[in-house]
Amino acid sequence: MKKLFYLLVFILSFYGCSEDPNNVEQKLLVQTNKSNYSNGEMINFTINNFNSSTAHLASCCTSVAFYIDKNENENWVEHSNFGLPCLALCPGIDLTIDHLETIADSITFSENGTFRIRIPYSFNQAGNWSSEILSNSFIVE
Repeated sequence: MKKLFYLLVFILSFYGCSEDPNNVEQKLLVQTNKSNYSNGEMINFTINNFNSSTAHLASCCTSVAFYIDKNENENWVEHSNFGLPCLALCPGIDLTIDHLETIADSITFSENGTFRIRIPYSFNQAGNWSSEILSNSFIVE
């Protein structure tokens, strides 16, 4: 029984040490509530922070700022953005998401196709969004 216990401790320790501490892409997640929507239907999505650090998100005052990308001929192209042009209107307002916190938001648009949400963020400092998280792709018909 002791050998099994020590083996289990060793495996868990090894697994914990093998995790790449710089791989933050997997620790901040944006996900829509469905993968298929009707044209004009509300698209709800959540952002979850599984990193031990606070994430700083691009924002328009107190709302998440993000891009919508559209899949055109197997290439993702920027389709539109929500809130990004107003970043200069709210200087000093920092939208953060703490460890294990969730932010919910939604969008509606009336165009058919395959889309994804792209959100600039950083784990370092506000206003320096060095990375982007991508949602699952979703279809609007």
